[in-house]
Amino acid sequence: MDKKVFLIGDAHLDPVWLWRKSEGLAEIKATFRSALDRMNEYPSYVFTAAATSYYQWIEASEPEMFEEIKRRVNEGRWVIGGGMWVQPDCNLPSGEAFARHMLYSQGFFLEKFGKIASFGYNVDSFGHNGMMPQLLKHGGMDSYVYMRPDDWENPSLPFGLSFWESPDGSRVLAYRIPLGYGDNGFSEEEYPDLAGLDQYTAKVRYFLKASGKAGIPLMSFYGVGNHGGGPTVRHLDALEKEIAARGGEVLYSGPEEYFDYVRKTVDPDQIPVVKTDLQHHASGCYAANSQLKKRNRVAENLLVSAEKFDWLGAKLTGAAQHTAQLKAAWEKVLFNQFHDILGGCSIRSAYDEAFDAFGSASDTAREIASFSLERISWRVNTVSLFSVPGKEDGARMFAGDGEGKPVVVFNPHSFPVRQSVNTSHVASGVCDSEGRSVPIQKVRAERTNGTDLFETMFTAEVPALGWATYYVYYRTPMEAPATAGVSAAACKLENSLVKIKFDRFTGAVTGYLDKTAGKDFAAGPMAVPLVIRDYENDTWSHRVFRFREQLGVFTDAEMKVIENGPIRATLRVTTRYNNSVLVQDFSLYEGRRELYVRCFLTFAEQLKILKLSFPAAVGGDTVTYSMPYGFIEKPADGCEENTHKWLDVSDENGLGLSLINDGRYSFDVLGRDIRMTAARGCGYADHFGCRDDLMEFQDQGEHFFHYILAPHETRDFARTVQMAAVLNSPLVLIPETHHAGPLATTGCAMEISAENVAASVIKAPEKGGGTVLRLYETAGHAVKARVKLRPAGLDCELDFGPQEIKTLLIDPRSGSYKEVNFIEM
Repeated sequence: MDKKVFLIGDAHLDPVWLWRKSEGLAEIKATFRSALDRMNEYPSYVFTAAATSYYQWIEASEPEMFEEIKRRVNEGRWVIGGGMWVQPDCNLPSGEAFARHMLYSQGFFLEKFGKIASFGYNVDSFGHNGMMPQLLKHGGMDSYVYMRPDDWENPSLPFGLSFWESPDGSRVLAYRIPLGYGDNGFSEEEYPDLAGLDQYTAKVRYFLKASGKAGIPLMSFYGVGNHGGGPTVRHLDALEKEIAARGGEVLYSGPEEYFDYVRKTVDPDQIPVVKTDLQHHASGCYAANSQLKKRNRVAENLLVSAEKFDWLGAKLTGAAQHTAQLKAAWEKVLFNQFHDILGGCSIRSAYDEAFDAFGSASDTAREIASFSLERISWRVNTVSLFSVPGKEDGARMFAGDGEGKPVVVFNPHSFPVRQSVNTSHVASGVCDSEGRSVPIQKVRAERTNGTDLFETMFTAEVPALGWATYYVYYRTPMEAPATAGVSAAACKLENSLVKIKFDRFTGAVTGYLDKTAGKDFAAGPMAVPLVIRDYENDTWSHRVFRFREQLGVFTDAEMKVIENGPIRATLRVTTRYNNSVLVQDFSLYEGRRELYVRCFLTFAEQLKILKLSFPAAVGGDTVTYSMPYGFIEKPADGCEENTHKWLDVSDENGLGLSLINDGRYSFDVLGRDIRMTAARGCGYADHFGCRDDLMEFQDQGEHFFHYILAPHETRDFARTVQMAAVLNSPLVLIPETHHAGPLATTGCAMEISAENVAASVIKAPEKGGGTVLRLYETAGHAVKARVKLRPAGLDCELDFGPQEIKTLLIDPRSGSYKEVNFIEM
């Protein structure tokens, strides 16, 4: 095959980085204007631009320019790419966030340009999760352009072209950009035969040689980037000479034309295959600005739950759905997943704006969920209890004696959930809708209101995507049912299944005995807060892959029993380091093996990292890390890895330990020592700068997060995924009054026969009627699952491959369905 170089004119545009959003938007307009002007001057020149939010901004602010872009798109000289709202961080967003990037972006492109992007385009993102090939395929894209990690960071990745395959077997053509996405000078020492040439010409000739040697065509990217600009007159004058001198060997192009050419001319057997994630670059960005990352997680979870409740409320009560409001909220979240924002490497003032946007999206989600749930609960027949034998006088007791109230508890998940919930006052008893008493426990409330310091916790059992009604008694004592029991002592938590010991001086977990397995899961002191040196690293931690140089440990432990059954026993451990304070509330529930930990951290360390260490007595040479809609197995080599809601270490027999979290993303495992990054006191946008006493630091102040240690005897990630989902999106309690209604006191809208299939999304389609249902396989095992979504009339059997995602569009009249992709096509 002839050697060939495709010239890709682009402008890497960071809408936020060392500047705020308003400056970034101004640069978008200037860059797009420049690209259009160059097209008038150079009749063959082709420009490529990704990030749908930029196009939306141009359409809104400069509609005349947008019409000009549309004409150039129709000519084929302006290439739309990416299929995502921005160029996001490609490690930290959830699987559903990636789906929304593609749903809203490709929908915009189709509406405005009559076509969608055929290739993904994240040239500056800091690594790429291993599920991306499947995500891209579901987003209508069969190719991908990326740059990081570079040759030094990961020399095992192919130069230029490869196939990239995700765990389910989905495959895309991927292109790793050599020598950068913009202007890159050539060292005369490294490339003596190119000495004396301008960098644009030198780059083209370098790629011509490389293409001829490999027998595979290559792309050469050019244009001023980061703060925009794009190809300049000087670029194009130099390239015009090369094109004229080289005939058909060098041509202006977009990535789409390049990938089409490769498919037609290159033997697939010549193309190497990559079957892992694309790491590591900027490992420090997994933890930088932990508060922002937690807000991202919260907003994602709230929006997904709000859509389910919005859909359920519409089906059960006839309410109009809030599709447009939810889309607008998602768009705020998606913009703030731009890699320099979510990665934590922008300036401080940019995060004021990002916090506002995440707060706005979360508030929208909460309001829509509350509206929908209260419409449903108002229609639940809460007086049906009074027909239960022995409860006939309930109407008089509740109405006349001020006895109490019903509460309706809702479950957003596609599986039944048993979880404790709290009412706002101290109760004398709680019963379910059949009049059966349930265990209760008085717990400290979130207030210090005179003597009104406590509220009541009880355990609710709620069907999948459904609700259950409970009745709270304030005056009449009720005999609570017997429980297996749980207790706390000065240095111990224990129930019928596990015994957990603590060191009285350090507060560390020194024993985690599973009575059934006969196994102590602690190989050493666990939950130990370690202080790690971070002084030599910039915000990104460029070319730093391990964070393990220990400076100290939080000490001076204070221990206090703050809860002691019958539902939950809790031991509070407080430790300190300099002016930093970590409070860990270790809770054990009756009938559960898992240790639940609620963390209150006041962090005052600079250029240091706080990690919690968990040496496990189980595991092997590998660790399983969760990814967006999937998971990946990696070596237990101490490298910092990004993970989502969970990670797991297991031995060959399935005995293992999962660590589950609700807002942390940065972890490492060396041997069997699991470490979770809780906070990182790096600088704001500190790129090996001249540090002075005016420098500002991230993660200072208060942090609130939870984690779970979950021992298991069989390696079943389905159960881990469920626990992680409930921790991140707990049951929702709605107080009610006594009234008749058309809905039963307990309702179940969904049923899935296979535990390792979960429904992540239930929503209205963006256009037309019906229901969109998204499901995915959670354990890595092929399975046939019967799926029922009762309000939609769906009852079907589906075959899932390992880690496969399916999206169904359900007909509103018949309940029949068709499989569609993320963009609902």
